[in-house]
Amino acid sequence: MEEEKFTISVEWYDDISSLVRPFVLFYYPSDRTVEMYDSRQKKTFLKRSFCETVAEIDLYIGNKITVFGRELKLMEYLDNTTKTELAKKSERTYAMLKPEVIEQMGKVLSFIEGKGFRFNKLMLTKIGANRAAEFYKEHQGRAFYEKLVNYISSGPVLAMELLAPSAIRYWRVSLGPTDPDVARSDAPNTLRALFGKDTTYNAAHGSDSPEAAARELNLIFNNLNSHYEPSYIKTLCLVKPHILQEGKLGALIAAIQQNNYRVSSLKLHRMSSTEAEQFFAAYKGVWDDYPAQIKHFTSGPVVALAVDSDVNTFREFVGSFDPNTARKLHPSTLRARFGHDITHNAIHCTDLPDDGIREVEFFFKDVGGFQ
Repeated sequence: MEEEKFTISVEWYDDISSLVRPFVLFYYPSDRTVEMYDSRQKKTFLKRSFCETVAEIDLYIGNKITVFGRELKLMEYLDNTTKTELAKKSERTYAMLKPEVIEQMGKVLSFIEGKGFRFNKLMLTKIGANRAAEFYKEHQGRAFYEKLVNYISSGPVLAMELLAPSAIRYWRVSLGPTDPDVARSDAPNTLRALFGKDTTYNAAHGSDSPEAAARELNLIFNNLNSHYEPSYIKTLCLVKPHILQEGKLGALIAAIQQNNYRVSSLKLHRMSSTEAEQFFAAYKGVWDDYPAQIKHFTSGPVVALAVDSDVNTFREFVGSFDPNTARKLHPSTLRARFGHDITHNAIHCTDLPDDGIREVEFFFKDVGGFQ
């Protein structure tokens, strides 16, 4: 029997040459290996290799995946088997945490990870009244419409694109009934039962159809930017790819929030090699494992957090650069709890007080960063 493989047309934007290069990506689900064929040069570009940053669930058209530091955009399924099989295994939906749960979003994200969802996009954002009215336009004319619009536009929300098989239905089931009191009675392990208050303050939203998911994802992610609050007291916490791969993003953010640090901005981002080299230029010659660090930061999505804290205080909470040292000296620090080694040490945090605002704005403000 011929081994199952998926064949997909992809594009890679080459920063060095400023050219879009077309490839054919072959994905082998039996062992999660990938192979790439250069469509222009008509030769193998990457021999079959295991790639920990790509799973079947990521392989939907329009998505961007990272293969050994290269960001590839999926353009087209190239055979019927690929199209049929991947449609079953990878669906996306729009999910949103409402303003009242942002202060405990770490716990909610942990719940979501525990259900097996993957985060494809994350953004703490502010939805204005007009955009909120458009978002909930199907409820226009109902008694609760104005209250709902006013509430959703009252503070930051966490916008998410979630991936899972049958993601739309599965997310609605995971949410539970609209009324949290009913949820606590009939579905006590659902998100609204655990975190909701009433039918308006019911913790989270989920798209109810593929059409609604496409509309809502476009409305939010293609029209809004990350929420950013200018301040003189900020530091950056950059969550490394291995934390997302291990399903520990929620637990890490919960640890930050439970220690009374406020996360004022958040976004998921895929760093290119050029971006990583630019951002970490000051550490070249300082980090002994600099090439390994760059390779890891570009191996999958990172999550950037702006934390309202002075740099030194938060850096002490993060702990020693080496998690093994952190576990011996300060076992309650973040790297002691979530890190493995100096490359996979959970997070990068701002080191120098003068760099706090600069590093935060590199991700969250349009000053030449990743906005």
